[in-house]
Amino acid sequence: MSLVELSEAEAAELAAELSGIIVDYPSGDPRLTLQQCADRLAADPGGPERDGLVLILYATSWYAISGRIGASSLLRDMASSLRAALATLDTDACDGDHPHAERDSWELEAIATLGAQLLTEQGRRFSESDESDEDDEDDEDDEYDEDELPVEAWRCPKVLAALAAEAVENLSEALRKMGGEGILDGLDERYVGPDGRVDVLLLVRTAHDRLRSHDASAAAGLWAARRIVSDGADAQQDRLGTLLALGLCVSVWYEGLVDPYLPAMEAAIATIDLASGEAPCPHGDTPHPWSAIQQRDRLAAITALFDPEATSAETLALWDCPRNLADLARECLADFKDWRTMRQYD
Repeated sequence: MSLVELSEAEAAELAAELSGIIVDYPSGDPRLTLQQCADRLAADPGGPERDGLVLILYATSWYAISGRIGASSLLRDMASSLRAALATLDTDACDGDHPHAERDSWELEAIATLGAQLLTEQGRRFSESDESDEDDEDDEDDEYDEDELPVEAWRCPKVLAALAAEAVENLSEALRKMGGEGILDGLDERYVGPDGRVDVLLLVRTAHDRLRSHDASAAAGLWAARRIVSDGADAQQDRLGTLLALGLCVSVWYEGLVDPYLPAMEAAIATIDLASGEAPCPHGDTPHPWSAIQQRDRLAAITALFDPEATSAETLALWDCPRNLADLARECLADFKDWRTMRQYD
């Protein structure tokens, strides 16, 4: 497939966008930029742009897997295009007469900038002429500063294959996590007692305690969301406690969660009937707790709610009121909307 050659100005603009992504201050739409690079490589994985695009996708793969982008489709496309490029690289073609990129200290911005330059005909010509010049130099000039790898080394099939393979491995691991692999292992035994009832106190505390463990908090929220959707929380108090645990989890993840958390949580909140929250309720003008209690005080209030010796049936009914649950749902939906924006999900 023939691709439109980038001009030097377009390559320079791409290099600036890539640098912004790598230092975590993107100037444009990083998801779009990376998607376009993956698509270009997929369109011609063994073509003249291969070397530059492999360098670009390697240098930016950390950003794609960091959680800043919630779209798993981008990670799949990046991994797929890199695999296709790998199939075209002859790792036995290197004669070993130049340094190789085997360390972790190479500057990713420099790698991405070189990759962008190699997307132009002039940039590729320059690298090839640079390689011929190196062949003419004396052996004593073949020593390079450890932070200055020559262009011909970056274009070595062995180097490119190693970088592509590393990026594919990292992207694949991130995709497995985004698919939920291993996240919920052992949590049924942790949160459900021998009597089949949910340990609500443990669940809400874990979901809320993000400072102690990011992973445990997010996993508790995911477990709660999937149990709500599966109707596993059959008892009324179990469902209420599981919903409140989910609400607490959402409230502490200010910057948002991505796959597999967000879609599962949205599905769980969708089980709450917002329309019923608009109907008159028996509590009249009594403030409903989710909205009335400040966020910092909710955990203590919910913990006290499930103390059978300290909570009345009336208090439980107020928390379980459709109006209160609708308040919780609307707050979560507003957070989910922000998450989708912050995580470039849509």
